[in-house]
Amino acid sequence: QEAFRILCNELLAVVRAQDPALYAHAHGDDLSCWDVFLGGFEPADSRMARDMDAVSRAHACSTVHLRVRFMRGLHPFYPPSVEVVRPHLSAPLAGAVASHPLLRLANWDPWRRATDVFRVLKQFLEAHGAVDLSHPRNSEGDHPDSAYSRAERALARLEALAGGLRPACALPG
Repeated sequence: QEAFRILCNELLAVVRAQDPALYAHAHGDDLSCWDVFLGGFEPADSRMARDMDAVSRAHACSTVHLRVRFMRGLHPFYPPSVEVVRPHLSAPLAGAVASHPLLRLANWDPWRRATDVFRVLKQFLEAHGAVDLSHPRNSEGDHPDSAYSRAERALARLEALAGGLRPACALPG
């Protein structure tokens, strides 16, 4: 019940902030799953900002849409899972966002607010992001659920799960 209250307060804080560069709402009626929209990429001449302008003109998609799932009953002590919904980012960025070091249990700070996590992910995209402008799944009309196939989403989740693992033994070099 406490986790529910924390999530509710954090989502309410995002909505009340009315920040055009960061907006979120619950996915359907599930408070543990959020749709987060990141926009206003800086600097304006960065690759990510230019690509978002281009994808906005072509597909009317001006934000990066993330689906964030918080573990019921474990928030804020367990990191959320993050999936890029739209637009289709250049490889391997969807997996890189999902497996960002901030989202690993070993690096997770339960006192960090959700908005701070989203801002770090936005900064990561500003520094390293690029949109696959020619990808056919960028069209929301043709692919309303996601710009990624089920296989691509599964691979990004797998990368997030395996991202922090190291082999038990090293090969002789």
